[in-house]
Amino acid sequence: MEGNFRDEDGVDRVKECPDELKPLLLVLKEKAIGEGIDLAGEFQDAGASCYGTMSKGQFSGQLVKTFKRFHFTDALLAQITDAYGTGLPDHKWGGFKEVAWMDFVEDVTKMEGSAATSVGSVSIGGAFGGKSRDEDGTIDRVPDPPEALKKFLLVFKRKNFNAGIDVMGALRGAGASPNGTMKKLQFLLCIKATYKEFTFSEQLLYSFAHAYGCGDPDPVEGGKMHVAWKDFCEDIEAQDPKEISREDLAYIDHACRAGSFVLG
Repeated sequence: MEGNFRDEDGVDRVKECPDELKPLLLVLKEKAIGEGIDLAGEFQDAGASCYGTMSKGQFSGQLVKTFKRFHFTDALLAQITDAYGTGLPDHKWGGFKEVAWMDFVEDVTKMEGSAATSVGSVSIGGAFGGKSRDEDGTIDRVPDPPEALKKFLLVFKRKNFNAGIDVMGALRGAGASPNGTMKKLQFLLCIKATYKEFTFSEQLLYSFAHAYGCGDPDPVEGGKMHVAWKDFCEDIEAQDPKEISREDLAYIDHACRAGSFVLG
């Protein structure tokens, strides 16, 4: 085993947690306590070795599965697995083939402080590979929506309430990734199918796809190949009628009361 003793129950295979990851580990600790998550048990159930290591793929997959409300970017997962990497070099993906999961759990457990003062700060934003604009630990992949789209988001919010629509569930059912992204075409088709009473202009649909676009560039249609669907859902819930003009409120009310309506 490599490393030195820093605790009483074994040998650490990696160095101390990098400072840039500590705000993230503190958030994970508070989330685990708040939701009763047995982090060590979760990794063990996923096939982690009793010697303190597990494959990099197993570790990343279980981390995403355990903390479902977080948006783990590929860059962030790579940052974590690099910091806790051990074993043989991974010549295909870089870093190491295994992760010292016990060291990771120990570091999460011993974090001190309050994550409430860290979420939204530069340090936690950097650790998650994006900025944070909410308090539930999720990370936004895109900026806040443009003002021109907010009245349509409020239409969706009102329609969801009136018709009992679970847009997040609908997007998940259409193949959305738990990491917060989905293919652009999947997103657009699901929105049209979910809000059947609306006829969407093509311009409006692609305005949403552009505003919430993420990932690789789309060389055929422009914009991005994927859409940040969780950010889209969060923004729907975040809309406040008090911030909308009377004219837009009248538009929203008419849209939601009409049997059919052309949106956009």
